[in-house]
Amino acid sequence: MYSPQRLHPISYVMGIFTAIKSNFIPILLFILFAVKDFDYTDPTKYIFPGLVTLFFVISLITNAVNTYRTRYWIEGQHFIVTSGLFNLERKELNISRIQSMDTSQNVIQQIVGGVRLQIQTPSDGIALETITKQQSEWVQAELEKVRQDLKETNQVATTNEQGDTDASAEPIVEEREELLYHLSTKNLLLMAMTSGAIFVALATLSPILTAVQDYLDWGWIYEELEKVVKTAISVTVVILAVIVLTAYLIGIIITVMRYFNYTLKRQGDYLTIRYGLLNVKNVTVPLRRIQAVIEHKSFLRTLFGFTSYDFVITSDMEIDLDNDFADGRVMVLPFIRQREAHRVLQAMIPHMDLHDVQPTLPWRGFHRRFWIQSLVLIIGAAVVHYYYWPWLWIPVGVVITYLILISYIAIKKSGWTIMDDEIAIRRVRLFGFKTTHFKKDRVLGWQRKTHPLMSRVQLDHFYYTLAKGSHYMNVGLEYADRKDVNTLQAWYVGGANHNDNES
Repeated sequence: MYSPQRLHPISYVMGIFTAIKSNFIPILLFILFAVKDFDYTDPTKYIFPGLVTLFFVISLITNAVNTYRTRYWIEGQHFIVTSGLFNLERKELNISRIQSMDTSQNVIQQIVGGVRLQIQTPSDGIALETITKQQSEWVQAELEKVRQDLKETNQVATTNEQGDTDASAEPIVEEREELLYHLSTKNLLLMAMTSGAIFVALATLSPILTAVQDYLDWGWIYEELEKVVKTAISVTVVILAVIVLTAYLIGIIITVMRYFNYTLKRQGDYLTIRYGLLNVKNVTVPLRRIQAVIEHKSFLRTLFGFTSYDFVITSDMEIDLDNDFADGRVMVLPFIRQREAHRVLQAMIPHMDLHDVQPTLPWRGFHRRFWIQSLVLIIGAAVVHYYYWPWLWIPVGVVITYLILISYIAIKKSGWTIMDDEIAIRRVRLFGFKTTHFKKDRVLGWQRKTHPLMSRVQLDHFYYTLAKGSHYMNVGLEYADRKDVNTLQAWYVGGANHNDNES
């Protein structure tokens, strides 16, 4: 470990799958559309498959060379990785500043016995794409050993500076790992059934359905269905119902596989999250990097008394598509009863109170949340009615009614609560609630917006800016009373503490 180490040979195997993944779309297009009518006697027909093969070979060679040139080792207080195709890139991470070591295993890596190891510091990070599980455990153990040695060295140096004797210096005791939460199979199924599973499935399957729809014999399908139902409208309804039901069931399966065996543990100032069936992931979350706590729940889950919690953390790493939490939002409690959630959260973040939110939005903003959208929908429906299809008024009417209902719920439920240096802001979304809790010292900035029509009725938008990942996010509400916005601004800008229970 203290001399340059190479990646395991299974990295070359993963390079083949990476090359296939990189060229998946052109390969799929060729199989679906070109193979059926391919003319083997026409040389021009070989241009497209030739280009696909060329790009595949280039990707394969690039991955192989990059894997061959990658080295990693420990040198003093640094973990060093060198890699590169033409130019050799060298990265050095200060081991004492390592905040998380995360692993993930997709289904191919599970078959070949490999893992992806990602190491993060506050300002940078590296990823070893494919190494064996034993190598991953070895690297993590060696890095943790060096980090503990550095801690003990720093503690001894600090103790000597304070004039204490060596005998009075207490050794660093390794924290015991504690299980905080485990998602049971029953709750996993209920979570999948009450989530947006249908939208996940439609987003996943829509490209495939678009590609194969020309190969489906729609005439035969209609003829068979007309034997059961007599009208064309009924046939259309049956087809749509089958598609929706199939998408819902597939969405449930996708959600179950993604969050299978979800486990949350704590060791000292770190949380460890493990989940997944085909793509097993281990994620480490430093508690000191938490900027905010987000509670989100759908209207359906609210009826059953379940909710979900995410932590917003900081990171200077670029967005990584292989890391679910690279954007700075980490799901810690994916599905839990409300009363149980507060107990688990207090064990993780006892410095936050997570108060309930008091509705505070005025009725003057009620119609402003839907009238512009409704006007656009009405104009669009009128045009379609005139030229093509009058039945569009039915879905348009349903959407407008739903927007009005959402605006009503927003007035009744949206708001905020301030308790000393902590604030909670709840906003109503299209399909549920989102409540954000954060401390005043985590706020990076403040902004308020208005326009002449809003100013005439004393309404403002307001937003607090918080760090999120390597970027930021805005948390606030629209169409709030101007006096309340002034109070919120004074709480942050003026630096004065405020207690809503005293007002």
